[in-house]
Amino acid sequence: QLRASSQAGVSASTSSEDNIPDITTKRSLQYDTTTVQITLDCLNLLAATANEDGKLGKENYFFFTDGMSNGYYSFNDMSSYSYLPMTNKLGFVTLACQCRAFGGSDDCCVGDRAALDVSGIDDPGSMPKEMQVFLGDICSTTSRSIGDNKLPPTGELPTLEKHGRE
Repeated sequence: QLRASSQAGVSASTSSEDNIPDITTKRSLQYDTTTVQITLDCLNLLAATANEDGKLGKENYFFFTDGMSNGYYSFNDMSSYSYLPMTNKLGFVTLACQCRAFGGSDDCCVGDRAALDVSGIDDPGSMPKEMQVFLGDICSTTSRSIGDNKLPPTGELPTLEKHGRE
């Protein structure tokens, strides 16, 4: 069962420095959980940014990350994946390399092959449990990668000094 909530319920390993996702240890997906909790905002944003094949490549991931940060990155003149901070890029690579757990080849997350498969996002309740857990991992890892790099929710005015503009 997939349930939308206000907090992601999937945990992932991070290093202690700067909350950077840890790609040196093997990440394990836990399939035996009874409910995967993912925010409705995150699900909607994943669906909106995935390409027609249900995948998020690097540039799609930039738009997903920018949306999760309420536009922080574009507000700060970042316009593509290449401009994202290293923490965000490590988050993407960590997630993309989970393709191996879904039967991908050893190089499924290298170069242009790196992508997050969110096929079936339009009906997440019918997705296999492993995919539901992966969606939760995408949301929670991306949120941790963003950290404090967020603008206030829509409707609130940002304070320029807090968000990198003076």
